[in-house]
Amino acid sequence: MREGFNPNRQKGAVLAVSLIILLIMTIIGLQGMSSTTLEERMSRNYRDSQLSFQAAETALRDAENLVQSTAFNLANYDASCTNGLCFNGTSGACPAVTPATPHWVGTTVWSDPTKYKVYTGSITGVIAKPKYIIEFRCYVQTNPSLPEPTTTPGTNDEWSEMYRITALGFGASDTSRTMLQSTYKKPL
Repeated sequence: MREGFNPNRQKGAVLAVSLIILLIMTIIGLQGMSSTTLEERMSRNYRDSQLSFQAAETALRDAENLVQSTAFNLANYDASCTNGLCFNGTSGACPAVTPATPHWVGTTVWSDPTKYKVYTGSITGVIAKPKYIIEFRCYVQTNPSLPEPTTTPGTNDEWSEMYRITALGFGASDTSRTMLQSTYKKPL
């Protein structure tokens, strides 16, 4: 027998060290799980925001195609945005100033289905189809680098129609929304 070694004097040091190591490993494991959960939420939110952005972008392109392929008729545009077509002027006279609250700012236009258009195509993974409105802004000079035309706005190819298109897209949850706008000029 070794000198100084007494088996009766053991007091559980191995057990105490093992418990401390187990506690440290548990804390490290919980921290790893917490970090993984946070990263998973971040990934889901990023995916949601990308879905809503792509949906809004799709609706924006759909509206631009509609403007490009449809002959302009001012009678279809009004201040109450009937069928998603908005205009704040009267019979070809463009407003001198924009309205105090643009159509796209208020929730009224987005909550009333008679005031917006819905993208009719198929988008997977979104909670709702994107919506859009088209605002006729006025006529603008087709080529701003040329002298200003002397003709009446909207009467010949020196003028172009100007539109503001606003689209609202949704992601996989109702809390993920993206609103995009474009200004679209269509030559006469």
